Amino acid sequence: MTDSFGSRIATRRAELGLTQRELAAKSGVSWSQISRYESDQASPRLKVIMKLAEALGLNVDDLQHALSKKPNKLKIYEGFSSRLVAARTRALFSKKKLSEITGIAKDDLADMELGVLLPSPDDVLKIAHALGTSVSSLAGTKDEEDSVLLHFVEPGDNSVGSRENLAPVPPDSYRRFAAIADGLGVTPGELMSAIVFREAAAIGVNPDEVPPLSEFIEKIKSKTL
Repeated sequence: MTDSFGSRIATRRAELGLTQRELAAKSGVSWSQISRYESDQASPRLKVIMKLAEALGLNVDDLQHALSKKPNKLKIYEGFSSRLVAARTRALFSKKKLSEITGIAKDDLADMELGVLLPSPDDVLKIAHALGTSVSSLAGTKDEEDSVLLHFVEPGDNSVGSRENLAPVPPDSYRRFAAIADGLGVTPGELMSAIVFREAAAIGVNPDEVPPLSEFIEKIKSKTL
């Protein structure tokens, strides 16, 4: 993993639980510049390095040494969306938590998982560090399948899925899920919807009083849920 100036700043900021805007207020360095520094798109002068070092409790000499290091060029292979979903799931991270640590907007992370937004090399570095996985495993070593998008459906809903009702699923997981759905005589989206409705019904009540999943599946199939 890169040990560049930007990486050190982003890592230390995350350790302190600061957003880029909070670090800007604490250091007197503009938020837009901090964003550029963390992505190694700009190099600060000594005066700025001293401000950031003081705000983050870092050594000025160490930061100056890191400034000479540039992140390696990174090739991001196809299938990033499925690798991101799998890595975030393993780490038990919500998109909100990942956003707070990396500084990447939650909507951008959602679009990356849906495969409609490609990450920059800097995005991959930040996400890999936050999730405790290697950059190479997240960037990939060959082209792979992207996430399969499950469309949550309600009875009578024939609309095209939007970000709000699409769930990205790694291809292997989807195939197993689809086989189960096929055995039950419903689509994968219908099965996922039945599961979600059942879990929603279980909130705040005695689990023994919640109807079995088969009942929700039958309601989905008969469009009476």
